[in-house]
Amino acid sequence: MAITYLVLGTAPAEEEFVDLIDDSLGDLDDALGVDLTYVDLQDRGEHLLVHVYEAPGNEVRVSVVKDDRTPVDYLAVETPAQDLLDNVSAFFRERLPVQDLETLQSSARRDIPENPGVLVKLAIASDEPDETTEGIIRDALKSDDLTVLSAAVEAASLTRWPSFAGVLADYYAQHPNREIRELAGRALNALVMGNPSGS
Repeated sequence: MAITYLVLGTAPAEEEFVDLIDDSLGDLDDALGVDLTYVDLQDRGEHLLVHVYEAPGNEVRVSVVKDDRTPVDYLAVETPAQDLLDNVSAFFRERLPVQDLETLQSSARRDIPENPGVLVKLAIASDEPDETTEGIIRDALKSDDLTVLSAAVEAASLTRWPSFAGVLADYYAQHPNREIRELAGRALNALVMGNPSGS
């Protein structure tokens, strides 16, 4: 399955958030023949809700994630083929307030000290490794601010880029803060699980 993540630039209320997606679904069927229907609401803790839509005929799944802790709202779009993923993603980019990678990079450079969650947004939106995003996260991984460092460790894990394995392993083995060690251990495990071939 091919997958991409689309970070939304606004944080509407829960009802408006779902309505925003629902309003696009009929048009998606007309445009691409992808008939998404609502199949599940997953409550993944106090701060995280996931609304799941599926189109069984196309094996397409769209998970609409509302994370109030970070905070970030995003879509995870999964399709069986890359060309269909590109078309579905382009459709949502035209109709929803999706933030582009360059905007998220600029926001991260500017806002990390006051809003470390921007690192998580940036990581979610980064499908492929790129020097700019990696550099921003690596700089944050050197922070003495534990809130920034925690967000950077989470962001490094979310990218699933093997280039972060070394620093996560170092923090897991020897960071002086227990919470950072534990977070780095979980992050390293998630990163390894996301790259089972070691690639």
